[in-house]
Amino acid sequence: MGKDIKPIFSYNTDISKNAYMNWRIHGHNIAENLIVLKDGFENAAKLMMKSVLADNRLKQADVLIFPIMYAVDQSIELYLKAIIYDLEQLGTGISNNYTTHDIQSLFNTMISLIKKQEATTKGLQSHVAPLKQYIDELYSHITNTKGKNQMDFARYPFDTDRNPHFYVCTLENVVVDVENLLRRYVEIMDCLEGLYCMYDARLEAQNEKWDS
Repeated sequence: MGKDIKPIFSYNTDISKNAYMNWRIHGHNIAENLIVLKDGFENAAKLMMKSVLADNRLKQADVLIFPIMYAVDQSIELYLKAIIYDLEQLGTGISNNYTTHDIQSLFNTMISLIKKQEATTKGLQSHVAPLKQYIDELYSHITNTKGKNQMDFARYPFDTDRNPHFYVCTLENVVVDVENLLRRYVEIMDCLEGLYCMYDARLEAQNEKWDS
């Protein structure tokens, strides 16, 4: 690295201009660390959406929609994995290494674990409705003719086989109402927050009981 090029991982003398990547990280607490990164993607998605809703005169929404959708799906994935981790710890005490990015699969896993954890799941379907409706709609677009879910639609214009994603070759406009997306996203995050807080508190209480 040239002497005049400042490293990316370095301090600014003005601490308000620094980002401390491990400031909020909690050692080996898997669920809480997933939530830290979830917060970052959630805040980024909301900030970008609010930015284009405040001023879209240059039509930047047309390109920002890709990092917006990526951040939305990534935050949902991280939230689901954190909830699944807590549910597994409450159940068997053994957590799986969920490497999938398939939020539909993760959602189904979460629901299955909740049903094992609870004596009754009355009200669960209505509680998770905002998320399920989003996933169902999203997958109606990103599932290709071979049944493969193309979760990378917001990262690349084509899949790993170079097949174009659903918005590339269509003659019709593929439109996202950003105002509606933000409203629904807030509902989704509220839904997941309620589940995470409940099971994380239950797990903490269980751990405290074992430690006493």
